[in-house]
Amino acid sequence: YVPLVIYLSLRGITKEELRNISIVAIVIAPISILSYLLKVYNEGALSLLLLSSMAEQGGANIEYNSYVPYLTFPFICAIYLLSLRVGSLFKAICFFSLSIMSIFIFLSSSRQSMLLIFITTILFFNFDSISKSKKIIVYSLAALTLFAIYSYITFDVQINKNLISKYSAGAESNRFFIWQKGLSLLEWHEYLIGAGLSSVVASGPHNDFIRWTQRVGLIFMIISFLPYIIALIKSSIRVLKKEDRTHYIFISLLLLFTIYHSLFGYPREDVYQSVYCFLGLGLWLGFNKGLILKRL
Repeated sequence: YVPLVIYLSLRGITKEELRNISIVAIVIAPISILSYLLKVYNEGALSLLLLSSMAEQGGANIEYNSYVPYLTFPFICAIYLLSLRVGSLFKAICFFSLSIMSIFIFLSSSRQSMLLIFITTILFFNFDSISKSKKIIVYSLAALTLFAIYSYITFDVQINKNLISKYSAGAESNRFFIWQKGLSLLEWHEYLIGAGLSSVVASGPHNDFIRWTQRVGLIFMIISFLPYIIALIKSSIRVLKKEDRTHYIFISLLLLFTIYHSLFGYPREDVYQSVYCFLGLGLWLGFNKGLILKRL
């Protein structure tokens, strides 16, 4: 996806194109979810009732560490669109897509994804340019749509107890043990030069920062994440300065998408998430280039 990043950085991206990319993402997301469930459970037809099967099975066989995190990208796009002046049709599409994504993420028991969509909602609610009264109306309508769809799919359905137990269990201390164990495998000099690319081929420590430290050492691990970190810092500064605030909140969250999910998996190498990792970086570079071209 490096050519994608280079292309966008040279071409430039306008505000209208940011909006159009977001629309495509949120239209695809519900279709993707239902198609995915049809493949996983191999029953029924392409309908919302597939979410009922998911509730009954407690999110069994769902790739909560790879497929589910991908959905936080279109979720960010949906909240961004609701913060813009879009027509009633697009708002309705956003409400529907947000609801399906939220329900699916909740039923999947992916706590990392639940936390990110919560952060996204709070940031947009507090920092975008829409007035407080309009925000309350928009978010209330979104909540009503979510409640209506959830009530429909869970009507006369017994929620699997495993799902409830996963959320009541709290944070996984086991994950921190895995991270610690991953670092403990390294000799002192391997913290600098790594143990080789083939040293961690499978899942490993479930943390991309640690896995790349194991592979190539701390210095090159930092270099590999540096574009995302620098872009996120600069984009966040634009948010604080209130320069195109709504757009830069959106772009900041797209950059955070990669850094955040790298704490729990390998999004840059994951088949579901990788294109969005590089797309977020490309949109940051392209949007800045678009603003420069507009001034000229």
